[in-house]
Amino acid sequence: MDSSTKHIVREYIEIDNQITEIGVRVKGLKERKLTLEDRLLEIFASEGIERLTMEGRTFYPRNEVGVSVTDRENAEEVLRSFGLDHCVGVVNASLKSAIREMMGEDREIERIPQELQDVLRVYKFQKLGNRRS
Repeated sequence: MDSSTKHIVREYIEIDNQITEIGVRVKGLKERKLTLEDRLLEIFASEGIERLTMEGRTFYPRNEVGVSVTDRENAEEVLRSFGLDHCVGVVNASLKSAIREMMGEDREIERIPQELQDVLRVYKFQKLGNRRS
C-alpha cells in the first residue's frame, strides 16, 4: 500500500472516530434537553405560566395526543367500520390525525367511540414547544 492510500485510510478513520464522538455528545445533549423540558413543563404547570419569552425564543406547553393499536386482531375491522380505511396498515400519523379530529379542539378522549377505544390506546401528554420570537 502506498503512502497516499495510507493517508486516505488514516483520514477516513479520523473522520469516522470524530463522527462517533460527536454522536455520543449529541445523545448526551438530547438527554439533558429532555430533562430540562420536563422541568420547564413542571414549572409552567405549578406557576400557571402559559408562555415565556427569553433571548428571542418563546416557550410554551404543547398538548399532544398519542395513539397506538392495542388489539391488532380486531383493529382493522373496527377502523373500517368507522370509515377509517386509510388508517389500516399505514404509518401511525394517519391514525393519529383521524383520532385527533374525532377528539375535537379540546382533545376530549370521551368523543372517541368506545369500539375504537377498545382496540386503540389513546393518551394525552405535553411537550415543550418553542419558536423563535
